[in-house]
Amino acid sequence: MKIFHNRLCIVCGATASGKSSIGVDLAEAFNGEVLSCDSIQFYRGMDIGSAKLTGEECKGIPHHGIDLVEINDHFNVGRYVAYAKDIVLSAQARGKNIFVVGGSGFYLKSFYGPIVDGISISEETKKFAAQIYANEGMAGIEKRLLNYQKRLPRELMCNPVRALHALERCVESGKSLEEMAATFQKRMGVFDHLKKYTIYLHWSKDSLQNRIRMRVQSMLHRGLIEEVKKLKAQGLEQHATLCQSVGYREMLDVLNGRLKESDVEDHIVSHTHRLVRKQNTWFRHQICIDLTVNMDSRDSKHLLFEFLNKIDG
Repeated sequence: MKIFHNRLCIVCGATASGKSSIGVDLAEAFNGEVLSCDSIQFYRGMDIGSAKLTGEECKGIPHHGIDLVEINDHFNVGRYVAYAKDIVLSAQARGKNIFVVGGSGFYLKSFYGPIVDGISISEETKKFAAQIYANEGMAGIEKRLLNYQKRLPRELMCNPVRALHALERCVESGKSLEEMAATFQKRMGVFDHLKKYTIYLHWSKDSLQNRIRMRVQSMLHRGLIEEVKKLKAQGLEQHATLCQSVGYREMLDVLNGRLKESDVEDHIVSHTHRLVRKQNTWFRHQICIDLTVNMDSRDSKHLLFEFLNKIDG
């Protein structure tokens, strides 16, 4: 069996591009296991709306990074990196290849370099910054930030959330934004010692639109609304990120009387198209892609296998 020593294969692409099934095929052919990099699949109970594979669809291939926490927990990239590191090291020790599969950009980026600055924000600092914003607004945030840095980026001050987080980091570290950025650039990423091979799955616009429509119809047929009812009862709406994810957001609107159930399919499809455009822009600018596979081609799987066979063990 071929082992990609000190190599990591990453399969990425937009929503509905078929990443999960391709990941299974590659792991099956190349002595591998799958590590999910889908920020919704981390949560138990979010099955249909996140398109988790069924047991049968996994074909006996071990899958990691799925059903890690309950929806009342807040999984973050720091926890994911620690988890992923353990999975990769364990697979290597067992002579297995890991195929990272997913489309959650921020989490994917953690495989290419440092993603967190290592600054732990105390509750005291969080309360201090929040109080300033509550009492003085952005003017108060700007005034405090200027104690650490003479000039502030315009784009930072146009975003209250980013400005608030910047102040928290300045207060906690005692450093300017520029000093923290310089320190961050020197940090080593957890996976820097591994050579990454990144595979991007591409579909023509018409093909992907058809796949999105079929995917949404399948989710509705499989009982997405019942899944969201259960999650709503468990507190889904208290999780700011999860309740805004495509599919779950629209179903919550149905359950709360803000959207007709007869209109939900079109809304989910429309919002998925919007998400796909953002994802494709991110992939073009944020990571280096080694192989773009035209999934409309009959030779797509052959090209994938050929590419991986050329990787040195």
